[in-house]
Amino acid sequence: MVTATLIAAGVSAATAIGSQIMAARRANEAQKRIDAQRSQNENWFNREYYGDYTRRADSQALLNHTRETVMQNVRAARAAQAVGGGTEASVANAQRIGAQTMSDTAGRIAAVGEGRRDALRRDYMAMDNALMGQQNASDMAQAEGIAKTGQAVATAVGQVGSAIGDWYDNRPAAESTAGAAGKEGNAPGWDWGNSARNGGGIDYA
Repeated sequence: MVTATLIAAGVSAATAIGSQIMAARRANEAQKRIDAQRSQNENWFNREYYGDYTRRADSQALLNHTRETVMQNVRAARAAQAVGGGTEASVANAQRIGAQTMSDTAGRIAAVGEGRRDALRRDYMAMDNALMGQQNASDMAQAEGIAKTGQAVATAVGQVGSAIGDWYDNRPAAESTAGAAGKEGNAPGWDWGNSARNGGGIDYA
């Protein structure tokens, strides 16, 4: 009975410890994935947030198109002046309008870029919060696993201690009973009468 209890307790403790080791490995792998994703998100954010929005392909395309339109208007004003259909003032006005158009276009691009930065900040915070939630869940699961392992080991140790205590408490009673039975009932194979008459059952002849 004691042996069976010891074996069962040992198996229980070993199983709990083995399960915790596997859980720790999974948690470590999950943490590596979280760290890698966080690093990737941070690189993406830095690249997009601190980049010059006016240098994006779509921004450059809009600026080039606006610049070309302004230059065409200025050339048309100069051509009209050359043939007598325009004045110096009309050329200057075309240049002024063109400069204002370029400034307005650059301002709109900057405003769009700032709005995009706000969206990037929100997206980055949302992604980081999601990763933090995953990490917290992983930490909580690992902590619960450690607690369960400690409880299982403590239970196994308690079972071992109880089994050893029972064995120790019952051992003296068993030995006392065996000794009394031997004296009172003349233990099998031993003749107390002949033993006394023959000097303790030993033939000295």
